[in-house]
Amino acid sequence: AGVPHVFGFGGLHGAIENFTREGNMMAVDVSSYYPSLMINNNFISRASREPELFKQIYDERLRLKKLKDSKQEVYKIILNSTYGAMKSEFNPLFDPQQANNICVNGQLILTHLILLLKNFCQLIQSNTDGIIISYDERFKNDIMTVLDYWQERYQLKLDVDYIKKIAQRDVNNYVVQYQDG
Repeated sequence: AGVPHVFGFGGLHGAIENFTREGNMMAVDVSSYYPSLMINNNFISRASREPELFKQIYDERLRLKKLKDSKQEVYKIILNSTYGAMKSEFNPLFDPQQANNICVNGQLILTHLILLLKNFCQLIQSNTDGIIISYDERFKNDIMTVLDYWQERYQLKLDVDYIKKIAQRDVNNYVVQYQDG
């Protein structure tokens, strides 16, 4: 989509370097991406004695997040730490094959989203679990249709935040001003 990308075992990364823009933009993030992939695709560590507990923690986090309860952050840390534990050879959940399944599939699925959107917007950046795009208002309905299709196809939830200004040096160094202030 016109942006150089790096695919690796740390995730997908790409950005237009030294980029600034004002106008219609969206930050499109996959909600709880790696934990969702772990549940949807049975990528939880094969060493887990109670994989159903991971799903319970996941469901509780989503419930608390919906209520805007700050305790959801604790659950987020637990869920994301489980992925990290799968890459740690001294952790009982160590399972590098499953960890790589999560990372590689996550990159491919996000790449599919980028390819589906490329005719309706400009990609500004991709970073492991989300993208930022710039768009012309006349294509907004098309973009939303693609996002709905993608969510249904992969059984993942997207969070969309509208941006009015961005200044980015690279994929890890940027600031945005959201439309809601």
